[in-house]
Amino acid sequence: VKFAIRLTVACSIALTIFNWIWPQGFLMLYGLNDYASTPIVVNALKMSSIGFFASAIATILIFYYEAIDQATLSTIISAIAAFFGPLAGVILFYPILGNNAIWLASTTGTLISILVAIIYVKINERRQSEYTGMLFIDENLIEKTRNYSLDRNADRSEMSSHLMGLNADKKIGR
Repeated sequence: VKFAIRLTVACSIALTIFNWIWPQGFLMLYGLNDYASTPIVVNALKMSSIGFFASAIATILIFYYEAIDQATLSTIISAIAAFFGPLAGVILFYPILGNNAIWLASTTGTLISILVAIIYVKINERRQSEYTGMLFIDENLIEKTRNYSLDRNADRSEMSSHLMGLNADKKIGR
């Protein structure tokens, strides 16, 4: 998960910088060479690229929470990022930016969804004290998932006895 987050952050920041430095390069990928509308499209591209980072983080959280059976939180993030957040962004920014508000609306939606996820996690931490952080890591799990080197037979037997001591079969109903 940490590697995925780091890679996503690095790629989204690189893509944002690329779009700000040379937006025509991105437009050439799609064959947009109409120079009359290029300033409008470049402006839209720059404004929407601000949200690449937030969108990437929100997408990771959606899939991660779905994978760890936190479907409610995943659904909340999806609904806010895709509908309610952008709608709030347009309502918020339209009086200030006019028609350009649409390009910041998606970024607003993903930022609001991440904020709601943080609040949800903080409330959940108070209810279930064994979980910590945005990734719902069980504090007891850290000790249970020690890394073992399997180079020697003694290490293999120590790992095996450790795993048997967890009683994982009894916990999942087997």
